[in-house]
Amino acid sequence: MRARCGWASGATHQAGRPRTDRGERIAHSTSRRSRAVKSPTRRRTGFTLLELVIALSLTAVSTGVAASAIWAARRTAEAQQNFAMHGETDARWRALLTDMLRHAPPAERVDRPLLTITATTTGPELRFLSQGVREPFGTGAVWEVVVRQDGAGLMLQATPLARGASGATLGASEDSPGHLVARIPGVDALDIQVLETATGTSGAQWRHDWPLAQTRPAAIALQWQPHGRSIPEPTVTPLIVALETLSNTGVSP
Repeated sequence: MRARCGWASGATHQAGRPRTDRGERIAHSTSRRSRAVKSPTRRRTGFTLLELVIALSLTAVSTGVAASAIWAARRTAEAQQNFAMHGETDARWRALLTDMLRHAPPAERVDRPLLTITATTTGPELRFLSQGVREPFGTGAVWEVVVRQDGAGLMLQATPLARGASGATLGASEDSPGHLVARIPGVDALDIQVLETATGTSGAQWRHDWPLAQTRPAAIALQWQPHGRSIPEPTVTPLIVALETLSNTGVSP
């Protein structure tokens, strides 16, 4: 029985041996995994060169887009402001010239032409006499008005005429206290036409000169253009002023 028990004990020991070896292998494998997990990892302390290049490129692009947007907004605001200012200047200039043209002095009160158109090296020059510069229109002083191009645009210049002891008008002086100047900037093309009154033998016609000193035309038309434009391609509505009662021929030049 002892021998049998010994054999049994030995058998038991032999039978349990493989389990012990497998357990050791499992424990060894677990220990290796644990050491692998516990091993410290190397952390980066900065950026790579590629990341820096990408970051700088994105920053430059963002800055450029923002600068372009700001520049475009400023240009738009400036363009709108210039357009509004130019439109206001153009409207006031038209109203001022219209009042001056409509209020001519009586021919017997002056000793010079009521209206003339002269060709100059810079373009046509309109010169006429008016009582429509200062209120009350039609009854005040007589002014000499000149419309012509100059280096800054389209100029309207009005100068009061002095009167002699006999009541005749004397020369105008640009140094007069009431000297008035109005200008539309950026104009380099001007066209002036006048409409002669229809007669029994001929109808009303537009012309670029006016030879009659003591008689005014039926109407006058002024067409001007901004810098870089020409008269054959009008972009500005012409100013047409009726100077007397018109016939059925109309006033369109």
